[in-house]
Amino acid sequence: MKPYMNRVAARLCRRGAFLGLVTCLGIQSARAEGFRNPPEGGASLGLVGGNIALNEDASAVSRNLANLVLLPGPQIEAGVSLIHSRVKFTSAASGQTDESKDPWKYLPYVFASMPLKTGQSALGLGVSVPFGQSMAWSREGQFRYTVPYFAGLRVININPEIAAKIGESVYLAAGVDVYTSDMDMRQYVPWALLVPTAPDGVSRLEGAGAGIGGNAALTWLIPHD
Repeated sequence: MKPYMNRVAARLCRRGAFLGLVTCLGIQSARAEGFRNPPEGGASLGLVGGNIALNEDASAVSRNLANLVLLPGPQIEAGVSLIHSRVKFTSAASGQTDESKDPWKYLPYVFASMPLKTGQSALGLGVSVPFGQSMAWSREGQFRYTVPYFAGLRVININPEIAAKIGESVYLAAGVDVYTSDMDMRQYVPWALLVPTAPDGVSRLEGAGAGIGGNAALTWLIPHD
């Protein structure tokens, strides 16, 4: 019986390892949008992003672009999402306290739609900042030489769309996502550790990039009495 029990134990261990791996991968996937900015548009923000399936304004460009055909006429929606983000840190070793600066973030967005043929086809365009914010610390605080005193990442999405009615109650749409991004990090360098009389230097890292992707949507309205 002992060899049999060993085989059973080994099989259970393999299954446990597999389930553990799947669980870890699931957790990582759940965190993928941890830095995503709030939903675009006033209606979407008011519903905590709950209007993904049925948008009734130009913000359908960013959520369900097939609904653009359902809009009665041309629309444009523009605004700014305000975010207040602040971090406070107290060192357990020294008791020193630091607090991040510039807590207010301003994230603009513009959405527009134009029917080509009312109830049959429409065009849409969106410009938004789906990802990216910044963090700034005091230039004289305890983090002066250990972390960047400024770090910022910005991703802009330019999103043209086209939507059409393809059946009695079926609407199909497709679009292109053009992403541009830039990053800026600045940190003090203590040159005095090498040359005692040297002043502090500033290390700055900048980068920019672009990418392109696509998206599609389908809306099927089920008639009801």
